Amino acid sequence: MRRIPGAVAAHVALRHIATLAVSPGYREAQRLGRTGRAGLFQPENTTRPNRYPEIFAWLRETLAADPTPRILSFGCSTGEEIVTLKSYLPQAHITGIDINRGNLIEAAAKTRGFGDSVRLIEASSLADEPPDYYDAILCLTVLLNRKLRLEQLTDSSAILPFAQFEAAVTDIARCVKPGGYLVIYGTNFDFGDTAIAAQFAPSAFQPKPEETPAPAFSRENRLIPGGTHDEAIYQRRG
Repeated sequence: MRRIPGAVAAHVALRHIATLAVSPGYREAQRLGRTGRAGLFQPENTTRPNRYPEIFAWLRETLAADPTPRILSFGCSTGEEIVTLKSYLPQAHITGIDINRGNLIEAAAKTRGFGDSVRLIEASSLADEPPDYYDAILCLTVLLNRKLRLEQLTDSSAILPFAQFEAAVTDIARCVKPGGYLVIYGTNFDFGDTAIAAQFAPSAFQPKPEETPAPAFSRENRLIPGGTHDEAIYQRRG
């Protein structure tokens, strides 16, 4: 029997939807999207293995000499980022934090083989993490809200105010040790506009911008037409 391309595509799409429907992370994301939660930026679970190879390769080169670098993945989703990081830096001790408990159920299954070198925490902040501790904290396409693009908004204050972004990155940045790195990629705001940015210097290496970057907003919550955030990697001074 000859396969009809459109029918095959529809079958694949339906199978993907069915898989998502039984995913704990997907179900919890739908609930969070309806009810909200303090500290939530976006409920969507958009992730895939080796999503940012340029950043991961740079991190491997930067931390290669450290026998046990401590890395935190903020918004680790269903674990693909952690698995990828372990493939680049097998010696790393990695903490994954996510607001979605369903995501962490899936992440636990994917990272079980790494033993004590990976720990997963359900949280919306790093309030319980020690200061000056991590060699690198990655926050990749987490601190944004896709409604700002989809609804073509010119003022972010009702959806995602700058104050929420600044509070989150201040909380995250304090956990980077002096000389360590903070990677904030794919956001609606510029880390350089925050007060805590004075404690950091842009890294000499910067990844290429996303092909379709998130819309950029000022600290006054106004859209910057055509604006982009060219810096994503920062090293803590000291």
